[in-house]
Amino acid sequence: MSRTKAMLEQLGRLLKRSSDNRKKAGRAELHALLKELKARQRKLEARLEHEHDKHRRKHLKREIAVIREQRRKGIKACRKHDLC
Repeated sequence: MSRTKAMLEQLGRLLKRSSDNRKKAGRAELHALLKELKARQRKLEARLEHEHDKHRRKHLKREIAVIREQRRKGIKACRKHDLC
């Protein structure tokens, strides 16, 4: 969970930057972070398929939903500011 939290915090910092700063330094960093989040999401989805415990499944679903939403926001920002 801490790795996911760190990636989400990093994404939040990138999205809060002004548009000029985002274009200059954030393009490669944002693209790499979105790629990492996608890999993390796929990994969690694979774990969810094999999990039978009701509470752990609920936790995994919640974490996947958070990652999915943050990726959506990051992709939207990329497209809006022509970064990706």
